[in-house]
Amino acid sequence: MTDTASNPEERVRRAAAAAGVAIEIVRFDVALPTAAAAAERLGCKVGRIAKSLVFTVDGAPLVVLAPGDRVVDHRRLADERGVGRRRVKQASPETVLEVTGFVVGGVAPCGHLRPVEVLVDEGLFRFESVFAAGGTPPTLFEIAPADLVRVARGRRVDVTKDRS
Repeated sequence: MTDTASNPEERVRRAAAAAGVAIEIVRFDVALPTAAAAAERLGCKVGRIAKSLVFTVDGAPLVVLAPGDRVVDHRRLADERGVGRRRVKQASPETVLEVTGFVVGGVAPCGHLRPVEVLVDEGLFRFESVFAAGGTPPTLFEIAPADLVRVARGRRVDVTKDRS
């Protein structure tokens, strides 16, 4: 493993810089493995937390960046990918680590070890800025949703729904 590959936060910083976006990763004294934990710690709405969720669609990995107050609608995601609903599965923690190089709870929107398609949900655009994982569970960085699309080399989609 290269030095950069073994340092998740540095991979995230470099990937953002390569996209022309400077970010400041903030390290907290405790892990923030969920959107609710991160929002509580930051004192913000849970929707401002951009959770990174990894799925497999027909066996191929896919990252969805979604607002913390919404859930990914598997039917919408399947429609987006042009496959049946049963072809969409949540990735295992082992797959998440293998593809992204990040542990669950700290998956950043960029700096993945392997090329992977990233979808950015429209729900994040309700906010001027959102917070994304910085590569480890106790790290976050603030970013405008349009810049999030840039650093993730992602595509805007509408694949979430209310929690109800």
